[in-house]
Amino acid sequence: MIKAYLQTLKLFSFDARLYLVANTITSISYVGIYVMLFNLYLLRLGYGPEFIGLINAAAQLGVVVFSLPAGLLGRRWNIRRVLVVGLSVGTVGLGLVPLAEFVPSEWQATWLVVIYVFAWLGGTTYMVNSLPFVMSVTGAAERTHVFSVREALAPVSLFAGNLIGGLLPGFLSLSLGSTLADPAPYRYTLFAAAALFGLAPLTLLATSEVKGNDTAPLPGAAKPPARTPAPIGLMAFLAVVMLLQLAGKSMTDTFLNVYLDVSLHLTPAWIGTLSAVAQLLVIPLALAAPLIMKQWGKGWTIIGGAVGMGFSLLLLALIPHWGGAALGLTSVNALFALTNLAFTLSSQELVSPEWRATMSGAMAMAMGVSRSTLAFGGGYLISLSGFSSLFWVGAGLTLAGALLFWGYTWLPRHYLLYRAGLKAVS
Repeated sequence: MIKAYLQTLKLFSFDARLYLVANTITSISYVGIYVMLFNLYLLRLGYGPEFIGLINAAAQLGVVVFSLPAGLLGRRWNIRRVLVVGLSVGTVGLGLVPLAEFVPSEWQATWLVVIYVFAWLGGTTYMVNSLPFVMSVTGAAERTHVFSVREALAPVSLFAGNLIGGLLPGFLSLSLGSTLADPAPYRYTLFAAAALFGLAPLTLLATSEVKGNDTAPLPGAAKPPARTPAPIGLMAFLAVVMLLQLAGKSMTDTFLNVYLDVSLHLTPAWIGTLSAVAQLLVIPLALAAPLIMKQWGKGWTIIGGAVGMGFSLLLLALIPHWGGAALGLTSVNALFALTNLAFTLSSQELVSPEWRATMSGAMAMAMGVSRSTLAFGGGYLISLSGFSSLFWVGAGLTLAGALLFWGYTWLPRHYLLYRAGLKAVS
């Protein structure tokens, strides 16, 4: 089995390998460095949890609004070009955000919100169209493994990015003669992260031209019809499941660094180290994902992963200590990587190739609704009831998503068996 696994890795096309490189760059620069320090930068500018929740909610609201149009762009135009343009827009936006300190004070908050939303519009374009791109440049034999390697590379990238992001402000503060209470060390680190992010679109320029509606039929599969009806009901249901299952992860992504800074009083170096170490368990679990899905099936992998995420969030709620935070964050990240991989593959495989970009847009929109709602409401919830209540709410919503998907996979099958039994008796 291990030998067959390794042989499958050799099937990756040149375009698939370049995509993995570009995705690794974005993971290091944005998710690893930028996301970890952005909220801390806002705290140093004098903003509180309410504004941090507002700006993150606004960015995710942009995802909601632009997800389906981004999917339509991928269907109509060349996906490769759409990906490059999206990442280029994201690079410009991320580089402009830290210039907020140099605009008039009365415009600073507006600048931060508008430019950050602009950056996320580019990121949304990339996020929505990257899945159909991978589906187009992979075959059935290696597709699951490409996604698995992507999920395994992400924590390695985040480990590196979190360490760099945690340590660099301290080094810069010494060079600048400032302290970690000043925004300057964070500002220059954000500039560096944006510059690194700019390497991603350059990498994708070397890939082949792939049209958004091109489809490579799977070996042995019948040729699909020219047009198929839009699976609106399926998209809507999976979007609701995604919205709920992502709730807890949304909260940790948005507010955990604020929690560690404000409530547990950890330094950026400690926050970066803790966040980096929390990625380690993700690597073996992501690499083992194809084997787990083969053993359990995608449905039970999604359900089991979501249930585990819900209970992991309870650790954050019940143990107000950096050890509890590390354990909870580690398990949430690892289980989300497994669950998200199974959910991504399922959502893409359940629709015909022409609707993959639209399905990806629907999933991105659901993610945006989840992150936007919980970021906006989470900031006020923290102010009213503290961080513990935030984690309780996240756990409850995540478990509700698992229950809903369990109903979708279990109830129809058993209802049909029940009806068949009645007919047999009669």
